[in-house]
Amino acid sequence: MTLRDVFRWARRLATDSTCDDWLQVLANHGYFLLAGRCRNQKDVDSVVETLENELRRKIEPSKLFAVNSPYMPKDADTKGIVMTLGMRRMLVMTEQAWLRNEAVLMIGETGGGKTSLAQAVGRGNLMTINCHERTETADLLGRLRPREKGGFAWSDGIVISAMKAGAPLLIDEISLAEDSVLERLNPLFEEDRTLLLSDSGVEAHPIKAEEGFQIIATMNPGGDYGKKELVISCKIHFSYPKLCVTVLPKSGQVAIMREASFFLYSTLELMENSKILLLMLALHPILLLAGSKSFSKNMLTYSGEAAISVLHAPSVRDVVACAEIYAACIDNGLTRTSAVYEAISAVFLDALGSSPVRMTINLETVRSDAEKLLCHLSHEETVSTSTSLVLQENKDRLSIGGLSVVYGPLKPSKPKAFSLRAPTCVSNFYRIARGLLINKPILLEGAPGCGKSSTVMALAQLTGHPITRLNLSDQTDLSDLFGSDVPIVTDDGSISFRWEDGPVLRAIKRGEWVLLDEIYVEDLTKEDILFILKELPISAQINDSQLEAMVSITMHLASEQNFCGGPFPFNLRDILRWVSLFRKNGDMASCFDVLYVRRMRNAGDRQKVRDLYAKLFKESCIDAPVVVSADEKELRVGNVRLPRTTSSSFAHRSSNRILPAQSVLMHQYAVCADMQWLCLVIGPRNCGKRSTLENLAQICGAELHSIILNSETDAQELIGSYEQVVDDSAIVDAKASLRDILNSHVEQSAVNKVIAAGDITELETVTELVLADVKENMEVVTECREVLAHAARSAMRFEWRDSLFVKAYLEGHWLLIEDVNLC
Repeated sequence: MTLRDVFRWARRLATDSTCDDWLQVLANHGYFLLAGRCRNQKDVDSVVETLENELRRKIEPSKLFAVNSPYMPKDADTKGIVMTLGMRRMLVMTEQAWLRNEAVLMIGETGGGKTSLAQAVGRGNLMTINCHERTETADLLGRLRPREKGGFAWSDGIVISAMKAGAPLLIDEISLAEDSVLERLNPLFEEDRTLLLSDSGVEAHPIKAEEGFQIIATMNPGGDYGKKELVISCKIHFSYPKLCVTVLPKSGQVAIMREASFFLYSTLELMENSKILLLMLALHPILLLAGSKSFSKNMLTYSGEAAISVLHAPSVRDVVACAEIYAACIDNGLTRTSAVYEAISAVFLDALGSSPVRMTINLETVRSDAEKLLCHLSHEETVSTSTSLVLQENKDRLSIGGLSVVYGPLKPSKPKAFSLRAPTCVSNFYRIARGLLINKPILLEGAPGCGKSSTVMALAQLTGHPITRLNLSDQTDLSDLFGSDVPIVTDDGSISFRWEDGPVLRAIKRGEWVLLDEIYVEDLTKEDILFILKELPISAQINDSQLEAMVSITMHLASEQNFCGGPFPFNLRDILRWVSLFRKNGDMASCFDVLYVRRMRNAGDRQKVRDLYAKLFKESCIDAPVVVSADEKELRVGNVRLPRTTSSSFAHRSSNRILPAQSVLMHQYAVCADMQWLCLVIGPRNCGKRSTLENLAQICGAELHSIILNSETDAQELIGSYEQVVDDSAIVDAKASLRDILNSHVEQSAVNKVIAAGDITELETVTELVLADVKENMEVVTECREVLAHAARSAMRFEWRDSLFVKAYLEGHWLLIEDVNLC
């Protein structure tokens, strides 16, 4: 407790007229200010006990936060919000703080209703900004933005706009922003609420908040993953009540489900289904803990609170999602019991595979226990689950089991090189279709190479939905996703800027798919991979025993943990490369040596892998010597033949020697070049990685470029950027025009000085000196200055310059990226 809290307490006493007993008013607001910020019930009880002992007044939270409480706002926009005790508590505390122009900081777990409550208390006028680790002061206060007609103009930020409009402002996830950014807002927490804006021009001018401007901020507790606490110097400026949603009462859960499922058939059925759904939610943590045990009816004796204390509590967001999916499944014709199971699966069970405790939970046991528990609660013998699924194309939608996906604006088509019969692939389709039942974003999680991207792309192609695929990295900026101002040249030759939508904003406007939440995509099983391989055209040349051996050895090596530099992510991609390379040369052992054996980093591991191949394929995989030869038309490296271009010649020899020990590495390079695969070369320094590639490129006549990366390399160096360039043609045209104008008014020597000017600055200087002799002729002076102004606008412009990486990609050259692990 600080002096600020004492002053707030005193100010509230002076402005409260709800009760004539000033001691009771003092006790009530003491509870709002002090007990409201406590994060456990023990601290709350301690504050209440102290207030009651010192002020001799009884504090009754149930009356303070009742619907008919004098502190409860009457005009809050609570439509669509279930006013549980926790929500009423936060609404009262926020309203009492705003009546005294106090900023509010709401602290609570994810999905607890912080944003919904802010929208309710904002009464439809709420302005919002979502903070992140790259939030800048300019995002809050404003910045200079380019204008369409050239030049720059000040654009107010969200805070200044809210201050001028007298609108409430929500700063979401405020703790993620840097402390130095938030400290710029400190003047808004003082009595006069005036901000000195010094960024908008030469002179600083004060901005005073209009009546109605309020601040409400939200944050998660510091213990949440990836989150941090707000520093004390910033936190003391807020009234920060704790959002109590650790355990949502069952009555509140039922009310939320009633609100979310308002269109169901009858109140009696809704209440009955809500009870089953609530029991499943409450017992969900017990199901996790019993993942490695047999199902026991003793689980039913656990109360919801006990189960929640074991692991975690379903948040308000989870309850709403369950109710919405349940209602959507009923609307799609599923039975009551199946709809409950699908709702629980979509919100909880699907995400178990990606949870940190995946290694300690038997997922199949958890699902089986959930089915048994649901049968017990619903008094049915079995639950109809999505165990046998079939894809069926209808007139206006694609049916997957009992669910469907409506066709999009594009013509549906079957994806190439994707198996639509593999059970896991169809099951993943079903999970995505179930997630699409409600308006909630989807994020696919799974092991590398398990088919996340290909599954989404295939489903989009099957249903005719346009989709934008993005590759994110640490270098990805918000402007890369949502858009930015790019320089352009207008019709009159001047430089201006134009807004260009980013891929995410473009996809939103076009109605394309954007997937961003939590559905776990199962790893492909051995049967799934065999399904996929047997549908390939080349599979006719490979018998079933070989296919099974290829899958078995891949899965065995993927699970091996004792390799040097391992484990290695062997998966379906490697098998498909194996099949493609086998179609090229017809030698199974040679393909295995290139793709699997050569990935090992020491001789012992390579021999171990060869022994495993000999065991499964009943043939040996020997380390055969590689012969290198060449003629005018082609280069032969082992069994690989690379064409030589007319530019390739032995006349241009480098200082590098082709050593016999490097023939195997050259063969690896040649295979990747022939198959157009990316090649990652790992080895100590000065072992011949670069020189071998240079020799291969020189003999083949390929143009080889090199890029060296380091820890400071950013995306612009790899992709390209806008650069300011000088257009010499604009200066030449300006000289010609000035010569024509000045020829009849000044001496030829003066004209020659103008023509001899090197750049636009020198041209302007020389021309002004020449015009000093003809300053009486204003027509000539004006005409010459117009020519100079046009040249100045046209001479300097921005131009996109492709990086070396992009140039090599577009022109089909070879590219060596060195020290890629340092970037």
